[in-house]
Amino acid sequence: MPGRTPVASRATAVFAYGAAAGLAVDLVLGDPRRGHPVAAFGRAAAAVERRLWRDHRGRGALHTAVQQGKALYAGVSNYSAEQTREAARILGELGTPLTLHQPRYSMLDRRPEDEGLLDALDELRIGSIAYSPLEQGLLTARYLDGIPEDSRAASDSPFLNRDAVTEDLVTRLRALNDIAASRGQTLAQLALAWVLRGGRVTSALVGASSPRQVEDSVAALRHLDFDTEELALVDALVRP
Repeated sequence: MPGRTPVASRATAVFAYGAAAGLAVDLVLGDPRRGHPVAAFGRAAAAVERRLWRDHRGRGALHTAVQQGKALYAGVSNYSAEQTREAARILGELGTPLTLHQPRYSMLDRRPEDEGLLDALDELRIGSIAYSPLEQGLLTARYLDGIPEDSRAASDSPFLNRDAVTEDLVTRLRALNDIAASRGQTLAQLALAWVLRGGRVTSALVGASSPRQVEDSVAALRHLDFDTEELALVDALVRP
Protein backbone atom coordinates (compact mmCIF):
# COMPACT_ATOMS: atom_id res chain seq x y z
CA MET A 1 0.00 0.00 0.00
CA PRO A 2 1.33 3.50 -0.79
CA GLY A 3 2.99 5.15 2.17
CA ARG A 4 2.96 2.03 4.30
CA THR A 5 6.27 0.89 5.79
CA PRO A 6 7.16 -2.58 4.44
CA VAL A 7 7.03 -5.09 7.28
CA ALA A 8 10.53 -6.35 6.49
CA SER A 9 11.99 -2.92 7.20
CA ARG A 10 10.50 -2.45 10.65
CA ALA A 11 10.35 -4.50 13.80
CA THR A 12 7.43 -6.52 15.08
CA ALA A 13 8.29 -5.55 18.64
CA VAL A 14 10.88 -3.68 20.61
CA PHE A 15 11.86 -5.39 23.87
CA ALA A 16 13.38 -4.13 27.08
CA TYR A 17 15.50 -6.73 28.82
CA GLY A 18 16.05 -6.77 32.58
CA ALA A 19 19.21 -8.45 33.80
CA ALA A 20 21.68 -8.20 36.65
CA ALA A 21 24.27 -6.59 34.41
CA GLY A 22 21.93 -3.90 33.10
CA LEU A 23 19.29 -3.57 30.44
CA ALA A 24 19.08 -3.86 26.69
CA VAL A 25 16.71 -3.04 23.87
CA ASP A 26 16.03 -5.45 21.03
CA LEU A 27 14.24 -4.93 17.76
CA VAL A 28 12.50 -8.12 16.68
CA LEU A 29 12.09 -8.41 12.94
CA GLY A 30 9.29 -10.09 11.04
CA ASP A 31 5.54 -10.20 11.47
CA PRO A 32 4.15 -13.44 12.93
CA ARG A 33 0.66 -12.46 11.74
CA ARG A 34 1.95 -12.96 8.20
CA GLY A 35 3.96 -16.07 8.96
CA HIS A 36 7.28 -14.22 8.85
CA PRO A 37 10.14 -15.46 11.03
CA VAL A 38 11.07 -13.43 14.08
CA ALA A 39 14.73 -12.67 14.76
CA ALA A 40 16.52 -10.56 17.35
CA PHE A 41 18.29 -7.51 15.97
CA GLY A 42 20.17 -4.51 17.24
CA ARG A 43 20.48 -5.07 20.99
CA ALA A 44 21.84 -1.91 22.58
CA ALA A 45 22.83 -2.00 26.24
CA ALA A 46 21.56 0.72 28.54
CA ALA A 47 23.56 1.73 31.60
CA VAL A 48 20.61 2.30 33.90
CA GLU A 49 16.88 1.72 33.76
CA ARG A 50 16.11 5.43 33.72
CA ARG A 51 17.99 5.80 30.45
CA LEU A 52 15.99 2.94 28.95
CA TRP A 53 12.63 4.53 29.68
CA ARG A 54 13.56 8.19 29.18
CA ASP A 55 15.41 9.46 26.14
CA HIS A 56 16.80 13.00 25.81
CA ARG A 57 13.37 14.37 24.93
CA GLY A 58 11.82 12.88 28.04
CA ARG A 59 9.92 10.17 26.15
CA GLY A 60 10.24 6.46 26.68
CA ALA A 61 12.64 4.68 24.34
CA LEU A 62 10.18 1.88 23.72
CA HIS A 63 7.34 4.34 23.22
CA THR A 64 9.47 6.30 20.77
CA ALA A 65 10.31 3.19 18.71
CA VAL A 66 6.62 2.36 18.34
CA GLN A 67 5.53 5.93 17.67
CA GLN A 68 8.18 6.35 14.98
CA GLY A 69 7.01 3.21 13.21
CA LYS A 70 10.22 1.32 13.94
CA ALA A 71 8.25 -1.30 15.88
CA LEU A 72 4.65 -2.40 16.02
CA TYR A 73 4.57 -3.33 19.70
CA ALA A 74 6.47 -2.83 22.95
CA GLY A 75 7.52 -5.72 25.17
CA VAL A 76 9.75 -6.63 28.11
CA SER A 77 11.77 -9.70 28.99
CA ASN A 78 13.03 -11.13 32.28
CA TYR A 79 11.16 -8.51 34.30
CA SER A 80 9.74 -9.42 37.69
CA ALA A 81 6.03 -9.01 38.38
CA GLU A 82 6.69 -5.68 40.13
CA GLN A 83 8.93 -4.42 37.32
CA THR A 84 6.33 -5.48 34.74
CA ARG A 85 3.61 -3.53 36.50
CA GLU A 86 5.86 -0.46 36.59
CA ALA A 87 6.76 -0.85 32.91
CA ALA A 88 3.07 -1.14 32.02
CA ARG A 89 2.30 1.98 34.06
CA ILE A 90 5.05 4.06 32.41
CA LEU A 91 4.20 2.95 28.89
CA GLY A 92 0.49 3.47 29.55
CA GLU A 93 1.14 7.04 30.65
CA LEU A 94 3.09 7.61 27.44
CA GLY A 95 0.27 6.20 25.31
CA THR A 96 1.92 2.95 24.16
CA PRO A 97 0.55 -0.24 25.74
CA LEU A 98 2.87 -2.94 26.99
CA THR A 99 1.87 -5.82 24.73
CA LEU A 100 4.16 -8.73 25.50
CA HIS A 101 6.43 -10.22 28.14
CA GLN A 102 9.12 -12.77 27.30
CA PRO A 103 9.92 -14.84 30.42
CA ARG A 104 12.00 -17.95 30.76
CA TYR A 105 9.50 -20.70 31.57
CA SER A 106 9.48 -24.47 31.41
CA MET A 107 8.53 -27.52 33.45
CA LEU A 108 11.99 -27.25 35.02
CA ASP A 109 11.91 -23.47 35.57
CA ARG A 110 8.62 -22.36 37.07
CA ARG A 111 9.64 -18.98 38.43
CA PRO A 112 6.96 -17.11 36.43
CA GLU A 113 4.37 -19.12 38.39
CA ASP A 114 6.11 -19.13 41.74
CA GLU A 115 7.02 -15.42 41.75
CA GLY A 116 3.64 -14.12 40.60
CA LEU A 117 4.59 -13.04 37.09
CA LEU A 118 1.84 -15.01 35.34
CA ASP A 119 -0.68 -13.56 37.79
CA ALA A 120 0.54 -10.05 36.96
CA LEU A 121 0.27 -10.71 33.22
CA ASP A 122 -3.29 -11.98 33.67
CA GLU A 123 -4.17 -8.92 35.72
CA LEU A 124 -2.63 -6.50 33.22
CA ARG A 125 -3.89 -8.44 30.17
CA ILE A 126 -0.38 -8.66 28.73
CA GLY A 127 0.59 -11.50 26.42
CA SER A 128 3.58 -13.76 27.04
CA ILE A 129 6.00 -15.70 24.88
CA ALA A 130 8.02 -18.19 26.89
CA TYR A 131 11.64 -18.73 25.93
CA SER A 132 13.66 -21.87 26.69
CA PRO A 133 10.50 -24.01 27.07
CA LEU A 134 12.65 -27.06 26.27
CA GLU A 135 15.24 -26.03 28.87
CA GLN A 136 18.26 -25.95 26.55
CA GLY A 137 17.30 -29.34 25.10
CA LEU A 138 16.91 -31.16 28.42
CA LEU A 139 13.19 -31.58 27.78
CA THR A 140 13.75 -33.51 24.58
CA ALA A 141 14.88 -37.07 23.87
CA ARG A 142 18.45 -35.80 23.63
CA TYR A 143 19.50 -36.65 27.21
CA LEU A 144 17.37 -39.69 28.00
CA ASP A 145 20.44 -41.94 27.83
CA GLY A 146 22.90 -39.53 29.41
CA ILE A 147 25.08 -36.90 27.75
CA PRO A 148 25.81 -37.39 24.03
CA GLU A 149 29.32 -36.37 23.05
CA ASP A 150 28.05 -33.91 20.45
CA SER A 151 25.53 -32.27 22.80
CA ARG A 152 25.47 -28.81 24.31
CA ALA A 153 26.09 -30.19 27.78
CA ALA A 154 29.18 -32.07 26.57
CA SER A 155 30.64 -28.83 25.27
CA ASP A 156 30.27 -27.20 28.71
CA SER A 157 28.15 -24.46 27.23
CA PRO A 158 27.52 -21.49 29.57
CA PHE A 159 23.82 -22.33 29.16
CA LEU A 160 24.11 -26.03 29.98
CA ASN A 161 27.02 -28.05 31.35
CA ARG A 162 27.68 -31.64 32.37
CA ASP A 163 27.10 -30.97 36.05
CA ALA A 164 23.47 -30.07 35.35
CA VAL A 165 22.70 -33.46 33.78
CA THR A 166 22.67 -35.57 36.93
CA GLU A 167 21.58 -39.18 37.25
CA ASP A 168 18.54 -38.02 39.20
CA LEU A 169 17.56 -35.58 36.46
CA VAL A 170 17.92 -38.22 33.73
CA THR A 171 15.68 -40.55 35.75
CA ARG A 172 13.03 -37.84 36.01
CA LEU A 173 13.32 -37.01 32.31
CA ARG A 174 12.69 -40.66 31.46
CA ALA A 175 9.59 -40.62 33.65
CA LEU A 176 8.38 -37.48 31.90
CA ASN A 177 9.03 -39.20 28.59
CA ASP A 178 6.77 -42.06 29.73
CA ILE A 179 4.00 -39.55 30.44
CA ALA A 180 4.53 -38.06 26.99
CA ALA A 181 4.31 -41.49 25.37
CA SER A 182 1.03 -42.19 27.20
CA ARG A 183 -0.34 -39.02 25.57
CA GLY A 184 0.97 -39.96 22.13
CA GLN A 185 3.61 -37.23 22.28
CA THR A 186 7.36 -36.85 22.33
CA LEU A 187 8.98 -35.38 25.43
CA ALA A 188 9.50 -32.09 23.58
CA GLN A 189 5.83 -31.98 22.59
CA LEU A 190 4.80 -32.66 26.18
CA ALA A 191 7.04 -29.83 27.41
CA LEU A 192 5.61 -27.36 24.89
CA ALA A 193 2.02 -28.41 25.53
CA TRP A 194 2.60 -28.01 29.28
CA VAL A 195 3.89 -24.45 28.85
CA LEU A 196 0.87 -23.57 26.69
CA ARG A 197 -1.68 -25.35 28.90
CA GLY A 198 -4.67 -23.36 30.01
CA GLY A 199 -3.99 -20.40 27.74
CA ARG A 200 -1.98 -18.36 30.27
CA VAL A 201 1.06 -18.32 27.97
CA THR A 202 0.41 -16.86 24.54
CA SER A 203 3.22 -18.57 22.65
CA ALA A 204 6.43 -20.53 23.10
CA LEU A 205 9.75 -19.63 21.51
CA VAL A 206 11.55 -22.70 20.20
CA GLY A 207 15.02 -22.83 18.69
CA ALA A 208 15.03 -25.44 15.93
CA SER A 209 18.02 -26.63 13.91
CA SER A 210 16.13 -28.74 11.39
CA PRO A 211 12.73 -28.90 9.62
CA ARG A 212 11.98 -32.08 11.57
CA GLN A 213 12.32 -30.23 14.88
CA VAL A 214 9.98 -27.52 13.64
CA GLU A 215 7.39 -30.11 12.61
CA ASP A 216 7.75 -31.94 15.93
CA SER A 217 7.23 -28.71 17.86
CA VAL A 218 4.17 -27.63 15.88
CA ALA A 219 2.61 -31.06 16.40
CA ALA A 220 2.42 -30.27 20.13
CA LEU A 221 -0.57 -28.05 19.34
CA ARG A 222 -2.66 -31.12 18.59
CA HIS A 223 -2.86 -32.05 22.27
CA LEU A 224 -2.66 -29.13 24.71
CA ASP A 225 -5.14 -30.43 27.28
CA PHE A 226 -4.01 -32.08 30.51
CA ASP A 227 -6.14 -33.90 33.02
CA THR A 228 -5.66 -33.50 36.75
CA GLU A 229 -3.77 -36.78 37.09
CA GLU A 230 -1.28 -35.87 34.36
CA LEU A 231 -0.56 -32.48 35.92
CA ALA A 232 -0.07 -34.13 39.31
CA LEU A 233 2.37 -36.64 37.81
CA VAL A 234 4.37 -33.85 36.16
CA ASP A 235 4.43 -31.87 39.41
CA ALA A 236 5.65 -34.89 41.34
CA LEU A 237 8.58 -35.23 38.94
CA VAL A 238 9.59 -31.59 38.50
CA ARG A 239 8.90 -30.53 42.09
CA PRO A 240 10.41 -33.48 44.01
